[in-house]
Amino acid sequence: MGSRFAAVLLMGLVAPVATDAQKTSPQPAPGVGTPTATVPAPRQDAAPSVKLETLAPASVNLGQPLTYAIVVRNVGPVAVYHVRVDDRLPANVRYRGADPQPTVRGDQLSWELGELPAGTERRLKVEVEPTREGELTAQATVTYSSSADFRTQVTKGRLKATKKGPETIAIGEPAPFVIEVSNIGTGPVSNVVIRDRLPMGLQHPSGDVIEADLGTLAAGQTKSVTLQTTAAQPGRYVNEVTVTGDGGLETSAQTVVVVTQPVLSFRKTGPAQRFLGREAEFDLEVYNSGTGPATNVRVVDPLPEGLEFAAASDNGVYDPATRRVTWNLGALAAGQRRGLTLKVIAQKVGDWTNKASVQGDRVPEVPAEATIHLEGVPALMLEVVDLDDPVEVGNETSYEIRVVNQGSCPTINLVIVATLPAGLEGLDAVGPTGAHLRGSQITFDPLPRLAARADALYRVKVRGVRPGDWRFRVQMSSDQMPAPVLEEESTRVYDDQER
Repeated sequence: MGSRFAAVLLMGLVAPVATDAQKTSPQPAPGVGTPTATVPAPRQDAAPSVKLETLAPASVNLGQPLTYAIVVRNVGPVAVYHVRVDDRLPANVRYRGADPQPTVRGDQLSWELGELPAGTERRLKVEVEPTREGELTAQATVTYSSSADFRTQVTKGRLKATKKGPETIAIGEPAPFVIEVSNIGTGPVSNVVIRDRLPMGLQHPSGDVIEADLGTLAAGQTKSVTLQTTAAQPGRYVNEVTVTGDGGLETSAQTVVVVTQPVLSFRKTGPAQRFLGREAEFDLEVYNSGTGPATNVRVVDPLPEGLEFAAASDNGVYDPATRRVTWNLGALAAGQRRGLTLKVIAQKVGDWTNKASVQGDRVPEVPAEATIHLEGVPALMLEVVDLDDPVEVGNETSYEIRVVNQGSCPTINLVIVATLPAGLEGLDAVGPTGAHLRGSQITFDPLPRLAARADALYRVKVRGVRPGDWRFRVQMSSDQMPAPVLEEESTRVYDDQER
């Protein structure tokens, strides 16, 4: 073997083999201009680049060990993976060892280096012993895999809806609902549409199905819509809203509303009959049998001509000009009753109907009535007077019978019956009705009506036929006074011939 021995290791590379000159003066990659002093930051899509170098002495004496190094350097901007170095030993050497330990298969040495980050290197040391003189030629190759990745944020929109409104509302009142739609996802949602199908108890000028286009909702964005409806029918209703968006997104929300309605009933009771001048008391009752409160409840009771106001409970106010009694009761809760009392004075005979009514906000007027019969009290005064007293036997005298109705109503079918004593003889009788003389009894036909504060005069002519103190008796009765009233008048009949 000569004094100079050169070992040349051939490499199979993806990147060119670096020479000493290349190590000191970097060369531009093919198709790329001369690099500037500032190296650009690596890009995700930059090509990987790995260099493989061998370092060995120029010569070695036969019989002496030869140690050479294999350097694997990642000079690219990205990591490489599954790095493997294979080294085929020359035919005229004996393998003595390596660091790190490779896998040895005949004259083939293999190292599985795994990942090699950008800018790093691995050194492999191999020791051999030449077996004969001559040039040693070795071949080392490197294989690896690289990856190129990208980052794209995958987002997904997600809709959430809430709906708020009144839990209870009176019929006829406005019922506003606030619908909030939120995008609680990570990406935008386009073509967001609200659809609200109103139940029959709620009304909107646009109809039963209301739609609102919210456009696009960005992630985290919330939009709200206020839906103004009117409570139209009593009952319990579920109002549901559906929200849709592109990509098949859909959500819903609902709220329950109870539409209440007051229903007023009204009752009035009182006595069926009263005499004039007496007090009559009427009871009025208002009852809310509905599902909601009645507001601004008012009771009005106009008095008929035959009744005069006396008093009213619960701050009832009487207006003499209109003859109306008014109660302002305010609010009446569902199921609540209010009792009122009205006192009047019977003023005029007749049948009088006392009509009252109750009403409230958005509640129709409800009437109630009670009829009372008013009567006067007949108060008859009976007066009997003889015009001549004493009376001589054979002479005549007359009796005046006067009936005065001092009461407050007419008396009906007034009957006068006179009875003559034995010492008197009936001659004639006159009065407002016909008279009938039958023996000692004189009967007048019934007087159909004797008005209040009126009087009736009857006359009976008699003759004295027997001396004595005689009693002329009169009996009075009527429909209102079936038990007769008796009155007597004493008359002295004398005889001058008596001794």
